[in-house]
Amino acid sequence: MSMELITGGCACGAVRYRAKGPIGFHILCQCRFCQRFSGSVHSALLGVPKAGLVIEGPAKGYSYDNGLGGIRLHVFCSICGSGIHGGNPDEDFVTLIASSLDDPSLFVPTEVINRDEAVPWHRKAARLILHEMK
Repeated sequence: MSMELITGGCACGAVRYRAKGPIGFHILCQCRFCQRFSGSVHSALLGVPKAGLVIEGPAKGYSYDNGLGGIRLHVFCSICGSGIHGGNPDEDFVTLIASSLDDPSLFVPTEVINRDEAVPWHRKAARLILHEMK
């Protein structure tokens, strides 16, 4: 677990962040909220210490009940809406949205969570025909 500096931001560039590791986890979450939040069939998330995260720019957040008796927080750019991070306000780490990383190769998924909420075709996706766009 490296202590490297992780940087990233939103799509429009108005929100920037830096986080000091270590990266605690690399997960794909397939819960229904992550599907809606990401606009995809899962969210790609990295866990980093909350104390090491600094955000600059017009970020906004909201909380919701996760359906399991806990509260979740999601932070995004108030201009373009890009997701930045989320997590449980009571935990000592946050989950960075992998698509917000300056270097997306830092994200290497090791686990899938909430698979019971995955869309039915997701397990078949590995067998789809792949096309390269040039």
